Amino acid sequence: MQAKLLTTKEQVREFVADARSKGSKIGLVPTMGAIHQGHQSLVRRALQEVDTVVCSVFVNPTQFSPTEDFDAYPRTLDNDLKLLGQAGAAAVFAPSVEEMYGPIMAQHIKEKGLVDFDFISHAVPGSASRLWEGQDRPHHFGGVTTVVSKLFNIVEPDVACFGEKDYQQLAVLRQMVADMDFNLKIIGCPIVREESGLAVSSRNRYMDDSERERALALSRSLREVRESFANGERGVKALEDAARKTMETQDIVIDYVAIVDATTLEPLSSLDGVDGKDARMIIAARVDKVRLIDNASLA
Repeated sequence: MQAKLLTTKEQVREFVADARSKGSKIGLVPTMGAIHQGHQSLVRRALQEVDTVVCSVFVNPTQFSPTEDFDAYPRTLDNDLKLLGQAGAAAVFAPSVEEMYGPIMAQHIKEKGLVDFDFISHAVPGSASRLWEGQDRPHHFGGVTTVVSKLFNIVEPDVACFGEKDYQQLAVLRQMVADMDFNLKIIGCPIVREESGLAVSSRNRYMDDSERERALALSRSLREVRESFANGERGVKALEDAARKTMETQDIVIDYVAIVDATTLEPLSSLDGVDGKDARMIIAARVDKVRLIDNASLA
């Protein structure tokens, strides 16, 4: 069954109001499309909590810098509607940039190819955004928090589901919801992996077979670090260096490898007395031109 397509905020609000009038609780699953089994797992998780799930499919320009792949990002709406419907989503909000941000901002993006937040009110991300992706992609989390806060206000969900693969994004959004008193529950959902161990991602389609084989070093390094921690290794540098070595043998260019506090994303200097569930290894790396992220708790 294909999910119902909604293209305006008014249509979404009418759809949600009708569902609520019938007693439904509402779940939200924000996506940028190019739907895969990871996204479908978020819909299924939301349906464990609510009666009706609304997804968004919106390639959000405010979270891309001018050097990133906004124009090249895959747009497969017809297939997205089918796959999200199969997972149980009732409706998909797929707005234009003008519908989401207004005509002035939309024209600016079209003409300049970049985002200037001086044109609109926007959500400023909190401290969880400072490091890692926030350093490598300074526009990114401002765009994420802005578009997600808008979706929260449009849909007014009871529950919103996000994947743990984008672990820092999840931490940033949890902080935003707490800081700004959004009346909803954020659920982090486990990473979906291919049988090989590769984390499912829309960007995997950019890799050929050889590159995909090399990319397995990311998940392998995480698995090896978890095993070392379980066997008693508590040296942060030793664990990070071991992960680096595993990836570098596959000519993978590492942006960062770090063991961090699972809530604040601050780097940990020691693991003595730390529960492995409270620590996370996060990775960003490049397999030729494709940038991948992955992560895992230490226990």
